[in-house]
Amino acid sequence: MILVSLWATLVLSVTQVSCLRILTVFPHEGRSHLYVFAPVIHELLGRGHHITVITRHTLGFKSNNLVEVILEGKFKGVNDYSLDMFDKPGLVLAFGSAVVLTSMGIDSCHSIYTNPQVQNLMKSDEKFDLIIAEMFNNECYLGFADKFKAPVIGFSSTTLMSWHAARFGQPTNPSYIPNNHFRSGGKMGFFSRLENFLGTSWYSLVHLFQVKYNEKVYGKYYGGQIDSFDDLIKNSSLLLVNSHFSLHQPIPFVPGVVEIGGVHIGAPKKIPEVILRAIPSSSMNVFISLLNIAYFFAPLFAFDILAVFPHQGRSHQSVFGPIVRDLVGRGHKLTVIVHYSYDVKNENYKEILLGDVNGTGHDFFDMETLEVPVIISQLIHPFLLTDLGLESCSTMLSNAEVRELVESDKRFDLILAEFFNSECVLGFVGAFEAPLVGITTGILMPWHGDRLGNPDNPSYIASSHLGQQAEMGFWNRLYNLIGTQWYKIVYWWKLTDCQKIVEEHFRRTFKPFQESMKDISMLLVNSHFSLTFPRPLVPGIIEVGGVHIEKAKALPGVSVSDKTQVELLQDVEDSLLMVVGFEINIASSIILIEIKCMKQGELKYKGWVA
Repeated sequence: MILVSLWATLVLSVTQVSCLRILTVFPHEGRSHLYVFAPVIHELLGRGHHITVITRHTLGFKSNNLVEVILEGKFKGVNDYSLDMFDKPGLVLAFGSAVVLTSMGIDSCHSIYTNPQVQNLMKSDEKFDLIIAEMFNNECYLGFADKFKAPVIGFSSTTLMSWHAARFGQPTNPSYIPNNHFRSGGKMGFFSRLENFLGTSWYSLVHLFQVKYNEKVYGKYYGGQIDSFDDLIKNSSLLLVNSHFSLHQPIPFVPGVVEIGGVHIGAPKKIPEVILRAIPSSSMNVFISLLNIAYFFAPLFAFDILAVFPHQGRSHQSVFGPIVRDLVGRGHKLTVIVHYSYDVKNENYKEILLGDVNGTGHDFFDMETLEVPVIISQLIHPFLLTDLGLESCSTMLSNAEVRELVESDKRFDLILAEFFNSECVLGFVGAFEAPLVGITTGILMPWHGDRLGNPDNPSYIASSHLGQQAEMGFWNRLYNLIGTQWYKIVYWWKLTDCQKIVEEHFRRTFKPFQESMKDISMLLVNSHFSLTFPRPLVPGIIEVGGVHIEKAKALPGVSVSDKTQVELLQDVEDSLLMVVGFEINIASSIILIEIKCMKQGELKYKGWVA
């Protein structure tokens, strides 16, 4: 028993402090690429990891945990090509740059595998826990993945290359996602889309040749039985991209592709004296004073927020409670329309309680109506949801305090509202002219993606209400297509009824809800890809799964008899032998269960199960 306890403690301790042996591969000639990677390597070294770097240029810093393998030899790099080629028309540029990038990638590949240090490394018994490689214009790092059997994390010093998307299931629809090698903006006409399609297809075709050639080169130098590069590519674990939607085109990303734009930017340095002397002292003093004032008061800005939660379900209300309390705790003023009180005592907080209207608390419709064949229940379900939404809308807007608020001159900086089964909140958005942030208590509803331009291709994105799995066959996909469209059709059909109810209570006319429902700034979704399934999301949709989970309370003490104590300890020991060291991550927290068994008032056993 003591051995099991020590084992559990040791394993859990090691998981917190263990350092990895990491191989990084950055063979591209351009120094600008290395400027992005170097700060990340420096940070990893600072955290105690042991890193071997294969690169064209030295990193510029030393560490006992750093081994540099400098690739030597002359090959065509960025300085060997004229920048005039980038002034060519779109398709001419695409055809030319694809050839240039491929040629540079092939040279880089040879420079890696012919390097004596690399060859010694490949012949050694060295082990690596992780490989971090630049994903740019070749796939030669896959040879190291084949040799060391380690997971691969890709790193891009630029925006996402079109040929890297497929391996992560990343959408690349050329009708609205521009290739980063073209000058096409966010909105493209027909010919721009055609050019984008042809150019993207050409890049992908050339890269297929690159992959096959890289595999051939690797086989030439290290022969024997090797894994297919096509298979190794699909086993990439993660891709970090040096971009951000605020600077580039916002596009949907799957969880395996993460934007980390600016990760290489360090702390600002002191302004050089020569610059300070060049600026008049009076202007500089005013400028610095303004910066100090902005920095000091930024955390003190408080917003006047209207929160609208019209659905009567207690399970929904419980998700919003912690968010409401946190916003009030940060100094914001909140007016909350809700059915059940959150018991917040604060001068900046006001509740408009709608109450338990039908006296049931949660029984809105008879669940037996869904105990019919699946297809029939799916036909009925959207009607039940939307009718319930219309009822909740009418109930909320009929409330005397809500009517008083609507007729007042009150103004809000922000409206926070539940997105579920109606668009009732659009009345408040139109009346108060405030930006809207939505929040869901579950995964995305079928009708929420369109308003933010989020892809919901039914061939691979399963509807949340149809019981489909992430991997679907033909008939499942057909059912998913029909079912998803049916939910949308019913919701859009009922949208007209919702607008009539809203306009009747607000006593004014609003623009069609089909248009105004797109006027949303952000949607927070109470889901996480680790618990549902990964799907592409645009920057305006953010998964916040577990946001409602508050700090855990201490488990109550347990006292048991000697006999029960022995049985319990035996069960614990048997369980530990199976699950020790396995960490359950829910909402970014590790659940630790403290097992205490008391005997005659003394601590008999204490351990941690993870």
